[in-house]
Amino acid sequence: MDGIFVMNENRVITLCNNALYEMLGYEENELVGKSASILHTSEGRYEGFGEKIESETEENGSFVIEWTMRRKNGSEFPVEVALTQGMNENGSVDEYVLIVRDISQRKKNEKELRESEGKYRELSESLPLTIFETDRLGNISYVNEKGLKVFGYDREDVLVKGNFRGINILQVISLEESETAIDNVQLVLMGKKIDTEYKCVRKDGTTFPAIVNSTPISSNGKINGIRGILFDITDRKETEEKIRHLALHDALTGLPNRTLLQDRFLMASESSIRSGNILGCFMLDLDNFKRINDSFGHQAGDLLLKEVANRIGHCLRKVDTLARIGGDEFMVLLPEIRKIGEVEKIVTRMLEKMNEPFIINGENIFVTTSIGVSLYPDHGCDLDSLGIKADAAMYAAKEGGKNSFRICSDPKN
Repeated sequence: MDGIFVMNENRVITLCNNALYEMLGYEENELVGKSASILHTSEGRYEGFGEKIESETEENGSFVIEWTMRRKNGSEFPVEVALTQGMNENGSVDEYVLIVRDISQRKKNEKELRESEGKYRELSESLPLTIFETDRLGNISYVNEKGLKVFGYDREDVLVKGNFRGINILQVISLEESETAIDNVQLVLMGKKIDTEYKCVRKDGTTFPAIVNSTPISSNGKINGIRGILFDITDRKETEEKIRHLALHDALTGLPNRTLLQDRFLMASESSIRSGNILGCFMLDLDNFKRINDSFGHQAGDLLLKEVANRIGHCLRKVDTLARIGGDEFMVLLPEIRKIGEVEKIVTRMLEKMNEPFIINGENIFVTTSIGVSLYPDHGCDLDSLGIKADAAMYAAKEGGKNSFRICSDPKN
């Protein structure tokens, strides 16, 4: 992850992200208030960076440069720094935002790849990474065994030989990203180093996400091709997706949580305004759920909540949203309802299904639910207001004998 920090016009650090602290070995907030000179390898380098800011930002207001930084323990390492200046309302520069990327591994790879051809080939074949080279037209002239396995090709399928032009680098990048790939190839052939995330295509047509570090191959001062290192980031993407899912879903039932429910409400309420239809909001919880936990244990209670979520979900339409708010409390959004009778029909079906026994660990468990209903926009224009009204209606249903529903009768305030 890239480090980010902000410094003022006097080059005093005012803000840092955690990635920078970790990268440099400092404790949180240890850099704030310090001169940025602490990050440079010498006073001369610090002054040189200041001159770079003055010369490079005068026209464009930003620049990207490779530099060397110093960690807290005094060790030095190469970085790529992207600097952008910020201006106040008077048009004066009052801060600089810097994004720092540790390029130690990239530099190490470049150094290794500049060694003799034989050593380079031996090294690249032993690495668990896809390494490839192309000519100026993008035709692949070398790929290591790892790359062949990743993409599912045989060596004779890929490399230029005689009149056979082999495989072009664009053939292993998804069609929707081909324009970006073409532009990047041209930039590399102009001497730039490019790190890009692509959706790559295997021989069998399946795809996977990857980051490609591309550098120009030069000989006698002339660029005659591209050298690249490809990192398969499937595992990282899956982890990121799991994290995103956990942030928006209940861990026990897998249902949307309140955060995702709020997003769904905003979309549904906008649709309701356009169509003039009703948006229903349900609050429901299980009657005497504590007795279930006390009698059968919390594990059985968790299994019951999963089954309840599944059963309620089968009573709903695809456009509806069922969310777990907490404990045994659930919330439902029903968009695009034309008349109140549709709401009553769905609620009645839910109550009927809930009256059927649940089989948990071989035991028949009977549980009922109480439901409160509020309607948008009659009872509120935001999710919190509708939830409060539906909750009040739900408790009215409980007081009326449970195993029933009530529709809010109070207009919005």
